[in-house]
Amino acid sequence: GESDSSGDKNSDEAGSESESDSRHILYVPLDQALGSVMVYRLNVVNGSLKLIQTIPAHTYPEVTATNRGGTNLYVGNLLSSNIDTYRINPELGSLSLLSVTADGTNQFTKALVVSPNSQVLYSGHRVANGSISAFPLNRLGAPDVSKASNVPAGNRIRGMAMTPNGRNLYAANSWDGDLTCP
Repeated sequence: GESDSSGDKNSDEAGSESESDSRHILYVPLDQALGSVMVYRLNVVNGSLKLIQTIPAHTYPEVTATNRGGTNLYVGNLLSSNIDTYRINPELGSLSLLSVTADGTNQFTKALVVSPNSQVLYSGHRVANGSISAFPLNRLGAPDVSKASNVPAGNRIRGMAMTPNGRNLYAANSWDGDLTCP
């Protein structure tokens, strides 16, 4: 048989992982001026990665989040403050662009979290006196800017996490060295 990059023969066949298995996919934003998202399939047997797609994103794609059902990938673009929404192919894991949302803040998107019920996308911003934008998701899963709200959340948000029940959202603030729960 053929060898993959790890040198193991037929490693894609080992463990009976199918080429169309989208359960083990990695989405990697490339932080560069001509942004893109690279899509890799992970071989769970030997840990090797196979590039299956490179898709354009906007300026400096920085962070990603998926909805609970794994049907959409959200990519936060640092410099453009856009959020790209991609539809995930359920069989292959590949991406197709669904929408581009200008979050309206021009505050450098640095963190994304999708609520556990997949009804709201939260976007944290990396500026002094930062904020978190809450975007209701429409029936396709794209952010609805017309219904967005913003809350203050500390200085220079670097990451966010939400409790499994969706009641609390926490933001890590690099300038303040603390966590806020807006």
